[in-house]
Amino acid sequence: MRRAEFLFVLLLALLRSGRSLLVARPASFIVVKSNPSRSSFAASSTFSSFSDNNVEKQAATRWQRAKLQWQRSCEDARRNPWTYLSIPIVAAIVGYVTNFVGVKMLFYPIEWQGIPLLRWPQQPLGLLGWQGIVPAKRIQMASKMVDVTISRLLKVSEVFNRLEPRRMAELLAPTLSQSGGIYRWIPGPLLRLYLRKTSRDLLRNIDQVVDVKSLVVLGMTTDPTVMGAFFQKVGAKELSFLIDSGVGFGFLLGIVQMLVWMIFPSNWTLPVGGAVVGYITNYIALKWIFEPLVPTCFGPFVLQGMFMRRQKEVSQDFCSYISSQVLTSQRVWASMLETGPASCVGAFKDVVSRNVPLPASAISNALATLKIQVGQRASHSLHEYTNTRLILQATLVEKMNKLTPSEFEQVLHPIFQEDELTLILAGGVLGALAGLLQWGINEMIEKKRRASQNVLVKVEKQ
Repeated sequence: MRRAEFLFVLLLALLRSGRSLLVARPASFIVVKSNPSRSSFAASSTFSSFSDNNVEKQAATRWQRAKLQWQRSCEDARRNPWTYLSIPIVAAIVGYVTNFVGVKMLFYPIEWQGIPLLRWPQQPLGLLGWQGIVPAKRIQMASKMVDVTISRLLKVSEVFNRLEPRRMAELLAPTLSQSGGIYRWIPGPLLRLYLRKTSRDLLRNIDQVVDVKSLVVLGMTTDPTVMGAFFQKVGAKELSFLIDSGVGFGFLLGIVQMLVWMIFPSNWTLPVGGAVVGYITNYIALKWIFEPLVPTCFGPFVLQGMFMRRQKEVSQDFCSYISSQVLTSQRVWASMLETGPASCVGAFKDVVSRNVPLPASAISNALATLKIQVGQRASHSLHEYTNTRLILQATLVEKMNKLTPSEFEQVLHPIFQEDELTLILAGGVLGALAGLLQWGINEMIEKKRRASQNVLVKVEKQ
């Protein structure tokens, strides 16, 4: 809360010491009795300099003026309540809109939109344009998320050794037998023997053949929409809270803004107050999602970050998505055969070569057949067997529920950490713009009020 506290203190300092900043308002705040409107403040003589020993007298004078202005504002509020009530209402709208826009800026647009005069690699903001933070930084986010979650949760050798070499050989043999070439002439029992030996060797060296981190990162980042869809599924409740909380926080801060306006009735406080409202609502909402990490007693209440309270529920969603969309049998076999790191693809070829005593050309033909029939087709019978035996979702859920709060936080927090300051400052900018709009509305209302008074004066004179 240091940023919010700093802004609040700065605002108070400006309000107390910035009499010269008040737009078209004299420092004395003395109102001409013949004209009760806000704009009828009379000009008073300039304050003379005060010596140090008159500080107490000066403070008392300021208090009297503030008290007088408060009384005048209360009278004006009875005659023109909308001028005052509109401040917290507009602040609530500003809080909602800024948070809504902030959440949308996380995920959209998918591709960079704007005038490409200047762009920085893997950054959402260009000189004149924007790309959603998650699509722009999906590689860094996915890599960080995998490091603190899946890499710690999933021991590859333990999971893949649930597969049986004999069953793998039975499912792969028909694919090679039907591919033609030399495999057509190899007796079925002998071909299954070669495949069983290969499968056994593959499972013994699975750590060299399967790189889980690259597999997950590639699966989450190849399509720029995947990472955003994942975070929106896992953090749906937190993102909804972030948007909806803007109304409540904005309204409460708007009440404070209204009270300040009643004591310091200057239009410049509206954009300044709007900026503070937009900044603080985004800041509080973001912090409330993740903090405190552990249950913390605060009087009769026990506080904990929203996301942290949902560890079991989030674990289910997270692991369901990873096991069904990313760490699937088809993607694992495609990684070993073609799409994975060169070292993993080479290690798989070495495993096949040392267990199948056939010419290199026959080995290459077998690998080419497996790339098409197994790596590119989700319907192969091997995939159903692999997905069933690995039971990745149950394994991940069990271990994910054992993560410490600081480790679990990193499942969702990366999307906010990457550009948290950008989101908060965006709230401040939008809030300032809303304050300027309210300033304009107030001026319009004031002009209409003056025109009505002038008409009444003319009628009375006639």
